Amino acid sequence: MTRRRDLFEELMEGFDALSDRRAGKRTLENWEQGRAKPNAQVAFLIRMVQRFPDTLRRLAEIWSLMATATRRRPSSRALVP
Repeated sequence: MTRRRDLFEELMEGFDALSDRRAGKRTLENWEQGRAKPNAQVAFLIRMVQRFPDTLRRLAEIWSLMATATRRRPSSRALVP
């Protein structure tokens, strides 16, 4: 049995993703042009990447390990007799 695609919903998801991407680009442009400043957390991350160029790769590895550990963790229901 084939499922019908909701083309309108797919289009809306695409427009939302495009809008999110544009917002991020505008934010970066505003920082670069001095119209806005990054918050403290972002400023710290930028300094870390400047000092340690492999920071983002390391964070991605940690994120991946955490996601894997979360998937492997037995649910609390499995422990109940």
